[in-house]
Amino acid sequence: MKPTRRQFLHSVSLGGAALILGLPGCGQGVRRLNAGETELAPNQWIRIGADGSITLVAHKSEMGQGVRTALPLILAEELGADWKQVRVVHARPGPQFPRMGTAGSSSVSSSWRPLRLAAAAARDMLIAAAAARWNVEPGDCRAEAGHVIHQPTGRTVGFGSLVGAASALPVPAEPRLKPAAEFRMLGQRIAGIDLPEIITGRAIYAADVRLPGMRFAALARNPTHGRKALQVDDGAARALEGVDRVVSISNGIAVVAANTWTAVRGRDALRIEWEAEPDPAANSAGYWRRLERAIAAGGRRARTAGDMQSTLAGAARRMEAEYRWPFQAHAAIEPLCCVADVRADRCELWVGTQSPNGAQTEVAKLLGIPPERVTINVTLLGGGFGRRLAHDFILEAVEISRA
Repeated sequence: MKPTRRQFLHSVSLGGAALILGLPGCGQGVRRLNAGETELAPNQWIRIGADGSITLVAHKSEMGQGVRTALPLILAEELGADWKQVRVVHARPGPQFPRMGTAGSSSVSSSWRPLRLAAAAARDMLIAAAAARWNVEPGDCRAEAGHVIHQPTGRTVGFGSLVGAASALPVPAEPRLKPAAEFRMLGQRIAGIDLPEIITGRAIYAADVRLPGMRFAALARNPTHGRKALQVDDGAARALEGVDRVVSISNGIAVVAANTWTAVRGRDALRIEWEAEPDPAANSAGYWRRLERAIAAGGRRARTAGDMQSTLAGAARRMEAEYRWPFQAHAAIEPLCCVADVRADRCELWVGTQSPNGAQTEVAKLLGIPPERVTINVTLLGGGFGRRLAHDFILEAVEISRA
């Protein structure tokens, strides 16, 4: 944003003693800053407490690629925080975080500038507060390791002591970004924020979530996608000790039980007659035949360069080969799973998903409630590979919980 002086004064007059400003590219989150606040939160990414605590927000799904470390590290570097004192929390989909999708290896590249601007704004506010306290020029100060330092005299003050004064200042519209030569953490070896929990088995994936009174479900699906169950004999499943319910949902038959093992045994005990398969050739052998026919029919020309036919005709040696690659499943290491708690007017989910905003929208549509009534807690993902961009397994859990 590059507001004119008139626009700036108009914004201030509308907000009274507060300045309302959202950072470009940082979503739609807006913070209202009032003098005397005990927490500096100039945007949706950073919260600095009066006790010096620094909370940074990660908004992309962690599936082993390291974004829950890389993105907060970008914030910490530009802010001048002490990485050892930083706490990382995960964002939830909503107005402040409308684009949490994680795909295409673009998390760092797409977040690089917006996060740096967000952190630089907070840093400049802290420096301005310190400079005013010391009656010195802000340009003579720098932020480092959670402190503002006056370089000519060596005086220092912790971020926490500056929160009250900084929160009364306007959020800079054009904060200066650090040159790469000033980086102290980016480009260095930094241990992953989640590694200690992952290595010791304490990390929480969706499959690890446990809630009071929680039940477990296993779903029998038709081997052919989209076919319905014509008849279900669930007598053997219901007879198993620990089985609570047998529930029919749009994508299959679910057995709800006291634990996973009983739910799986109950699912395997179901006797189901499914709708007939519409295309018996819809299998691997059938797909190979379709590909062979497509190649024989000729493809779509993408580029023409030179005279291939005459070059081949004059070749001293000519070789021809056919290569076949197997279908590569987008299969995650952690089984697709979701914990859903559906109530009359709200729903809360715990799930490893690459598309939290899309999941929130689809669940709200299914339940007929506003999206803001759907809370999604994004857990660590035991692998994503694009498969967790889909919401089918989330909607199944919601249907079962609702039933």
